[in-house]
Amino acid sequence: MAVGLDHRIPVGSRSLAVTYKGRVIDARAVGRELNVRYLLQGEVRRADKRLMVNAYLIYTGNATQLWSDHMEVDKAAG
Repeated sequence: MAVGLDHRIPVGSRSLAVTYKGRVIDARAVGRELNVRYLLQGEVRRADKRLMVNAYLIYTGNATQLWSDHMEVDKAAG
């Protein structure tokens, strides 16, 4: 099941995320503005023939990073 289809897990749209793109954000303030408990932050970078993805799960109550992961993908394989 897709996360967005589970009504217990509210998911924001890409257009909402663009509002914060390129800005330094305070996770606590964003949590209050959007009425959310967690934020998923990340970045995708290209390096030669590889994509590097970093993802971070942030608890907005105290702006604590709960989880992070890094993945590298060969663009030719996808």
